[in-house]
Amino acid sequence: MITYNLLEDNYLIENFSGSLNAGEFIRMKQNQIDDTDYGRIRGIVMDLRKMKITFTKEKLDQFFAWLVRNKAIIENKSVAILTKTMEQLNFGYRLSELFSENLMTARVEQFSSKKEAYLWLTDNRANGR
Repeated sequence: MITYNLLEDNYLIENFSGSLNAGEFIRMKQNQIDDTDYGRIRGIVMDLRKMKITFTKEKLDQFFAWLVRNKAIIENKSVAILTKTMEQLNFGYRLSELFSENLMTARVEQFSSKKEAYLWLTDNRANGR
């Protein structure tokens, strides 16, 4: 299950629980775009700590290919990823590599606490990122 909430006017908090499903993620992103002034969103907190990643390599590649094709939704945003397991941490690292490899201008960092993530996002905002 994936839910999201606005924090202030420029930040989204995405909460992931259970198994991650690529189709559900894509639908959630489309809902965000439809329901918010998505162009104003500067930062996203992806809280993966209650999520079990069950992608096959093929499904993971399809998911990442979708992100690359739709990279405009992530461009110029800061993404703070909250993790607690090695599986989640590896997913975050792969996501960061994907952004770098495809010249996406999103900034990605991983954290273990919401406080650290929010401080990083706020610092990015203060620096005009």
